[in-house]
Amino acid sequence: MAVSNKMSKKVSSKRIIHETEFSTQLKRGKSLREAKLFAKSKIRAIGNSKGVILNNQIMEAAGIDPESEIIISADIGVITIYQAATSVNTDLLSWEKQFKKVAKKGIKPEKDLFEGIENEFDSNEW
Repeated sequence: MAVSNKMSKKVSSKRIIHETEFSTQLKRGKSLREAKLFAKSKIRAIGNSKGVILNNQIMEAAGIDPESEIIISADIGVITIYQAATSVNTDLLSWEKQFKKVAKKGIKPEKDLFEGIENEFDSNEW
């Protein structure tokens, strides 16, 4: 679970820390998933709530779209952020735009699950 040297060299910010430093800061014996990048930050007051600023390097390493909704889960000593699954868009006029957007991200469309599967109805009734 070591941070790669390539990632360490690219990052010039002093707030980015190595996993060994991060691991020693953990007070609970929870295991960490292998991560591309770790960052040190502070919890800040935002009105009556609290927040953490996520820099662009962390967002890119996580692959989370800054415009997307997120899901936040909490356990003792750990807060985890997940990108929420997007809801199904039934507006057919925007589908072409959405296909182009995911194509730019390198996501390929799924193959037809019923390709090559035929039955008598398909052969005769159509």
